[in-house]
Amino acid sequence: MTTIQQQLNQLKPSLLLDKRIELGLIFSLFALVHILSLLRGGESLESGYVLLIFYGSAGYFYYQKNNQLKFSNHFFSQLLGGSLISYLAIRILPLQQSKIRIFWTITAPLMILGLILLADGFRGIRQFWRLLLGITFITLISKSIEKIIFSSSYLNEISAKASAYILWYLGFNPQAKSTFLYVNGGVVNINSSCTALPIFLVYFNLLLILWLFYPKFFYPKLIKKFFWYLLSVFLISFLLSVVRIAVMALVVNDKPLFDYWHGNQGSNIFMIVGLLCFGGLIFFNVPNTPRIHRI
Repeated sequence: MTTIQQQLNQLKPSLLLDKRIELGLIFSLFALVHILSLLRGGESLESGYVLLIFYGSAGYFYYQKNNQLKFSNHFFSQLLGGSLISYLAIRILPLQQSKIRIFWTITAPLMILGLILLADGFRGIRQFWRLLLGITFITLISKSIEKIIFSSSYLNEISAKASAYILWYLGFNPQAKSTFLYVNGGVVNINSSCTALPIFLVYFNLLLILWLFYPKFFYPKLIKKFFWYLLSVFLISFLLSVVRIAVMALVVNDKPLFDYWHGNQGSNIFMIVGLLCFGGLIFFNVPNTPRIHRI
């Protein structure tokens, strides 16, 4: 009996390791399908990068804590989780390209929930809350906020006035009326996609990923620092957006130049500048950890 018990005890860690590997493979496959299908459905590259950073950070975070993770065998919850994942996987196969973005808005959190149930039942929600909260915000809440703000023209009008002020300060004679900006005989109509909102949502999602999986950047006051970073990235986004609008207003009569700054190339330049500012903001505010000198 003692020999059999010892063999079973030696077998348990290997079984647990197998389960971790199995869940890791399912998670990696799900992440890959999610990102590729969204890109195929016409989602922006920025959204793909955010998801890639999110899944990579989550995988690395839980890999570091793999010795602390506990997995239980609750048949009902595992059956529910496996059934949920299987059902959603089958649903995506015949899906039309135009409906992919809407499908993943709800499906991604449900898929992660199914994976958590498969791993540790309902108790696992407490263990993997960072993963569930992050994917829910990035795919569902963030998109809902974007839709609500996009339906309002208030931010568009503020952006037009701020861009007009920059142009006036530089010596031009601009005029802002509602969402229209007039300068040098040309006019641009500012919509929500030209404002700070798209850039800000990207930075906000990155900030959320840092807060969830790299909390050391927010020590010692997590919530206070998070909102301070949030205000900072909004100001960076707003400043970059009004500068871009001002540039587009100046070159609106030159179609090749306007298409450049209005298109992906011009947008990517400001996105990269913003990311550098965002990275610098985080880097220079990382708390210093005392070094331990061995004697």
